[in-house]
Amino acid sequence: MASGLLVKCLFALLPLTIGLTASPAVPAQQAQVSGLKVKFVDYQGPANFSAKALDKHSLQIRVNPRAERQPLLLGVELPASAQTTWAADVELVDSKGRPLPVRRSGIEWHKLLISVPPEHGTYVVVARIAAQPHSA
Repeated sequence: MASGLLVKCLFALLPLTIGLTASPAVPAQQAQVSGLKVKFVDYQGPANFSAKALDKHSLQIRVNPRAERQPLLLGVELPASAQTTWAADVELVDSKGRPLPVRRSGIEWHKLLISVPPEHGTYVVVARIAAQPHSA
């Protein structure tokens, strides 16, 4: 009797477990998505984020500050193939498409530093691909 009930409970919970593990954007303090590395810089606290690739040239980051009250610093490292896949002209926009400031980590142009306020927010890192010259 008890084993039958256990089996019924497992079958009832199985879809929930599969749905939870199939999610591509899981709250974290560091993540790797499509070759891009995202992490909080010098931070250990309650805040977390989720990251997912929107397409070949854009990455969405959703920040959940939880109880954090200080600005957060996100580090985004472009992949080794950045020179062919990502343009050097990388932009950060908020959920309304407004551009936001991005700092570089010294001469390492592929390492971005993004300061975000301690509030729920969605940000998108976008590579602006230069138009290829037409050959005549």
